[in-house]
Amino acid sequence: IAQNAQTEKRCREQLDNSLRQWSMSSITRDVAEWAKSRRMNPTFVQGDFDGEGRADIALLIQNRSEPSLEYPERAYSSLVAVCLSTPTSVTLHLLKEPYCSDLIARSPKGDRYYDFETDRRGTYPSDGVKTVCFEKASATYVYEKQAGSFRRIVDGD
Repeated sequence: IAQNAQTEKRCREQLDNSLRQWSMSSITRDVAEWAKSRRMNPTFVQGDFDGEGRADIALLIQNRSEPSLEYPERAYSSLVAVCLSTPTSVTLHLLKEPYCSDLIARSPKGDRYYDFETDRRGTYPSDGVKTVCFEKASATYVYEKQAGSFRRIVDGD
């Protein structure tokens, strides 16, 4: 757990250096109640997103000093910050214009999916960061090492 606290601290430092302003995302009452009933944090998720065997984290944030619950501002300002752990630091990836912005969760490595955008089925090659439009849709972002970036899979419609 100390590693996760250190990863989160380094992630927040990277965000401070990368964005002029940012805040943790606002969450609707429905999402907050649903997440609490599942003992999960709707704005923080951990997993091994790059398949390197280290704990990585993702944060649902807004590119503004104070979070907004109002649409469309909330959707326009939402970002997912994914911090991939290295032995000595973290590498920050900002997922701009996420498919959904109500909450984030982990899509476990090995789970099967159907991609509504490409009409293809597959298996997550590593843990992925799922962005959720509460009770509507979702997309999972999986890291592709060769490209050094995340690929979107629209897995809920």
